[in-house]
Amino acid sequence: MSRPRKSTIVRSRNLARRAAFRTADLLAPSRAGLIARDLWFTVPPRLVAEPLPEGGERFEVDSLGATVRGHVWGTGPVAYLVHGWGGNGAQLAAFVRPLLADGHPAACHG
Repeated sequence: MSRPRKSTIVRSRNLARRAAFRTADLLAPSRAGLIARDLWFTVPPRLVAEPLPEGGERFEVDSLGATVRGHVWGTGPVAYLVHGWGGNGAQLAAFVRPLLADGHPAACHG
């Protein structure tokens, strides 16, 4: 059995990125702040995900002045699946059938 190797390349890149931001913060703090802001708020590329299972019903709920839309499968207290920043409900599609098979209704955004 092979063991996963730790990536020194990723660690090296992270250290280099931190050093660059420390230097930029000293030399041009406003510019460094703008770059950091842009990196933070850039949505990552979408991952390919399987389609949502058939049979889900669309729903809409108002929450704190925003409308949340999604699909729900089954009835009763629901397991609400939430994706991360830049994600979509289809990324969670693989969880719906196992939850339903165990008797847990499921809902996800999308």
